[in-house]
Amino acid sequence: GGDTLLQALALHIPTVAVPVAKDQHARINSCAAQHLCLKAEFDTSVMINCAIALREPEMQMQLKQQMSSQGLSNGLDVVMAQLEALLR
Repeated sequence: GGDTLLQALALHIPTVAVPVAKDQHARINSCAAQHLCLKAEFDTSVMINCAIALREPEMQMQLKQQMSSQGLSNGLDVVMAQLEALLR
């Protein structure tokens, strides 16, 4: 689902995203257009080709660099840092 995609992006995990519900197309299209993930249609051969492409070290590096450049981060780390600051 969409939340899983956003979690993967926040953790800088290269991902193939496949829209399976009506509300997912726009989110996945936006992420793919920004080169944050690979998009595959719900078609076995397309998904396989994207998974193969995702295994390439250069593709993984490009996606991770783009995720880093967007300032995406793990929200849990941010919250924990803020809680620690409050407790000091």
